[in-house]
Amino acid sequence: MKHIKVTNGSTEPYTLAKLRSDNPSVSFPEKPPAEMLADYEMFDVEVEPSPTVDQATQALTERELVQLPGGQWVHRRGVRPLTEAELTARAVDETDALETAKRRAYQNNSDGVFFEWQAGEKTQQDWVDARNAVRAFF
Repeated sequence: MKHIKVTNGSTEPYTLAKLRSDNPSVSFPEKPPAEMLADYEMFDVEVEPSPTVDQATQALTERELVQLPGGQWVHRRGVRPLTEAELTARAVDETDALETAKRRAYQNNSDGVFFEWQAGEKTQQDWVDARNAVRAFF
Protein backbone atom coordinates (compact mmCIF):
# COMPACT_ATOMS: atom_id res chain seq x y z
CA MET A 1 0.00 0.00 0.00
CA LYS A 2 1.29 3.45 -0.86
CA HIS A 3 1.00 6.37 1.50
CA ILE A 4 1.19 10.14 1.34
CA LYS A 5 1.65 12.89 3.86
CA VAL A 6 -0.34 16.10 3.52
CA THR A 7 1.44 19.23 4.73
CA ASN A 8 -0.19 22.65 4.27
CA GLY A 9 -2.27 21.28 1.39
CA SER A 10 0.73 19.74 -0.41
CA THR A 11 1.21 16.01 -0.74
CA GLU A 12 4.37 13.96 -0.75
CA PRO A 13 5.11 10.23 -0.81
CA TYR A 14 5.51 8.95 2.75
CA THR A 15 6.37 5.62 4.34
CA LEU A 16 5.72 4.01 7.70
CA ALA A 17 9.48 3.96 8.27
CA LYS A 18 9.60 7.73 7.72
CA LEU A 19 6.62 8.23 10.05
CA ARG A 20 8.41 6.29 12.78
CA SER A 21 11.64 8.17 12.13
CA ASP A 22 9.84 11.54 12.29
CA ASN A 23 8.10 10.55 15.54
CA PRO A 24 10.65 8.59 17.58
CA SER A 25 8.79 9.05 20.88
CA VAL A 26 5.63 7.39 19.55
CA SER A 27 5.19 3.61 19.62
CA PHE A 28 3.30 2.68 16.46
CA PRO A 29 1.82 -0.79 15.93
CA GLU A 30 3.22 -2.82 13.05
CA LYS A 31 0.21 -1.89 10.90
CA PRO A 32 -1.23 1.35 12.25
CA PRO A 33 -4.95 1.84 11.54
CA ALA A 34 -5.99 4.54 9.06
CA GLU A 35 -7.40 6.69 11.87
CA MET A 36 -4.04 6.74 13.64
CA LEU A 37 -2.22 7.60 10.40
CA ALA A 38 -4.68 10.44 9.75
CA ASP A 39 -3.69 11.97 13.11
CA TYR A 40 -0.23 12.43 11.55
CA GLU A 41 -1.64 13.65 8.20
CA MET A 42 -0.62 10.34 6.61
CA PHE A 43 -3.09 8.59 4.30
CA ASP A 44 -3.35 5.38 2.30
CA VAL A 45 -3.37 5.80 -1.47
CA GLU A 46 -5.13 3.32 -3.71
CA VAL A 47 -3.63 2.90 -7.17
CA GLU A 48 -6.50 2.48 -9.62
CA PRO A 49 -5.99 0.23 -12.65
CA SER A 50 -5.29 2.07 -15.88
CA PRO A 51 -8.32 2.56 -18.10
CA THR A 52 -8.57 0.88 -21.49
CA VAL A 53 -7.39 2.99 -24.41
CA ASP A 54 -7.68 2.77 -28.17
CA GLN A 55 -3.95 2.71 -28.95
CA ALA A 56 -4.56 4.04 -32.46
CA THR A 57 -6.12 7.31 -31.26
CA GLN A 58 -5.61 7.68 -27.50
CA ALA A 59 -2.93 7.78 -24.82
CA LEU A 60 -2.93 7.51 -21.05
CA THR A 61 -2.32 10.63 -19.00
CA GLU A 62 0.19 10.71 -16.15
CA ARG A 63 -1.12 9.46 -12.83
CA GLU A 64 -2.81 12.13 -10.75
CA LEU A 65 -3.31 12.06 -7.02
CA VAL A 66 -7.01 12.74 -6.33
CA GLN A 67 -8.90 12.93 -3.06
CA LEU A 68 -12.38 11.49 -3.41
CA PRO A 69 -15.38 13.05 -1.63
CA GLY A 70 -15.23 10.41 1.18
CA GLY A 71 -11.62 11.37 1.91
CA GLN A 72 -9.96 8.39 0.19
CA TRP A 73 -6.87 9.21 -1.89
CA VAL A 74 -6.35 7.53 -5.25
CA HIS A 75 -3.72 7.58 -7.99
CA ARG A 76 -5.67 7.64 -11.22
CA ARG A 77 -4.88 7.90 -14.91
CA GLY A 78 -7.05 9.40 -17.58
CA VAL A 79 -7.33 9.03 -21.33
CA ARG A 80 -6.58 11.78 -23.83
CA PRO A 81 -6.66 11.91 -27.61
CA LEU A 82 -3.33 11.65 -29.42
CA THR A 83 -1.99 14.92 -30.79
CA GLU A 84 -1.45 15.41 -34.51
CA ALA A 85 2.30 15.11 -33.93
CA GLU A 86 1.85 11.79 -32.10
CA LEU A 87 -0.45 10.46 -34.82
CA THR A 88 2.08 11.44 -37.49
CA ALA A 89 4.95 9.86 -35.56
CA ARG A 90 2.98 6.61 -35.17
CA ALA A 91 2.18 6.55 -38.88
CA VAL A 92 5.89 7.00 -39.71
CA ASP A 93 6.85 4.28 -37.21
CA GLU A 94 4.28 1.88 -38.66
CA THR A 95 5.48 2.61 -42.22
CA ASP A 96 9.11 2.04 -41.17
CA ALA A 97 8.15 -1.21 -39.43
CA LEU A 98 6.28 -2.42 -42.52
CA GLU A 99 9.21 -1.62 -44.81
CA THR A 100 11.60 -3.42 -42.45
CA ALA A 101 9.31 -6.46 -42.36
CA LYS A 102 9.09 -6.50 -46.17
CA ARG A 103 12.86 -6.26 -46.51
CA ARG A 104 13.36 -9.15 -44.07
CA ALA A 105 10.74 -11.25 -45.85
CA TYR A 106 12.52 -10.76 -49.18
CA GLN A 107 15.87 -11.59 -47.56
CA ASN A 108 14.52 -14.71 -45.87
CA ASN A 109 12.32 -16.02 -48.68
CA SER A 110 13.43 -14.85 -52.12
CA ASP A 111 17.01 -13.60 -52.00
CA GLY A 112 18.40 -17.08 -51.37
CA VAL A 113 16.33 -18.49 -54.23
CA PHE A 114 17.69 -15.74 -56.49
CA PHE A 115 21.29 -16.73 -55.74
CA GLU A 116 20.44 -20.43 -56.15
CA TRP A 117 18.94 -19.58 -59.56
CA GLN A 118 22.15 -17.72 -60.49
CA ALA A 119 24.15 -20.80 -59.45
CA GLY A 120 21.94 -23.03 -61.58
CA GLU A 121 20.40 -24.80 -58.57
CA LYS A 122 16.90 -23.28 -58.98
CA THR A 123 14.93 -21.94 -61.92
CA GLN A 124 14.03 -18.36 -62.63
CA GLN A 125 10.39 -19.36 -62.05
CA ASP A 126 11.31 -20.58 -58.55
CA TRP A 127 12.68 -17.12 -57.79
CA VAL A 128 9.66 -15.35 -59.34
CA ASP A 129 7.34 -17.56 -57.29
CA ALA A 130 9.25 -16.81 -54.06
CA ARG A 131 9.24 -13.07 -54.82
CA ASN A 132 5.53 -13.12 -55.65
CA ALA A 133 4.76 -14.96 -52.42
CA VAL A 134 6.37 -12.12 -50.45
CA ARG A 135 4.48 -9.52 -52.52
CA ALA A 136 1.19 -11.35 -51.94
CA PHE A 137 1.81 -11.40 -48.18
CA PHE A 138 2.30 -7.63 -48.10
